[in-house]
Amino acid sequence: MTATQHEMPKDGTEPADEIVMRLVSHADGDPAVVERICRDLYRTLGRRYTTPAIRRGDVQAEYLSETIAAFCNDLANIAEANADYLQTMPRRIQRKRTKGWRLPAGAVCVDRSTPWGNPYVVGMIVIFPGLPGIEYTIRDVEEAVSFYQQWLAGDTDAPLPLAGPLPPPPNREQIRAALAGHDLACWCTRGAPCHGDILLPLANVGGAP
Repeated sequence: MTATQHEMPKDGTEPADEIVMRLVSHADGDPAVVERICRDLYRTLGRRYTTPAIRRGDVQAEYLSETIAAFCNDLANIAEANADYLQTMPRRIQRKRTKGWRLPAGAVCVDRSTPWGNPYVVGMIVIFPGLPGIEYTIRDVEEAVSFYQQWLAGDTDAPLPLAGPLPPPPNREQIRAALAGHDLACWCTRGAPCHGDILLPLANVGGAP
C-alpha cells in the first residue's frame, strides 16, 4: 500500500463511510461481505421489528426500526458503489510473533511502542472529570478502545488515568500526514476491537474526526 491518501466517493454521509471502512477491515477487505450483511440486517429489521410495530400501532418503534433499517441499506449501497476502492483500501493487520513473520511493506505500526498507541489499557484505574473522587477500572479491550476514541476526539469527558495525565492526542492533520494510505499494524486480534479501526477512517476519509 503506498502512502497515498484515498477519498471515499460521496455516496453517503461521512460517518457512514467510516463505518463501512471499519466493517470492510473486519471482513478482510471484501466489500461484498459487508453489503450482504447490511442488506440482511435491512430485511431482518423490516420483518422482525418494523412490520410488527405497524400492526400494533407503535409509532415510535416503527420510526426507530425504519431509521436503523434505512441506515443499514445506506451502508450496503456505499459498500456496493465503492467496491473497487474498498478492495484496495488500507486495513488493519495483526502483528504476530511467529517465526518468519514480517511487517508487510508500507504498513505502519500503531501499537503502544509508537506514538499512535492506545494509552488506555485493560486494568487501568481512571477517574472521570465529571465524577470527582470515583475511581473506575477499565474492564476490557472494547472499553479501552471506546475511551481512546473519546480522548482522540478531544472530549473533555474522556477518563483520566489515576497514575498521571495523558499526552495531548494527535490531531487530524498529523494522523493523515503519517498514516494515510498505509495499512496499520497492531497486536489486537482480527475482528476484535482495536484503536487501529478508529485511526483508519480518520486517516483516509475526509471530514471532521
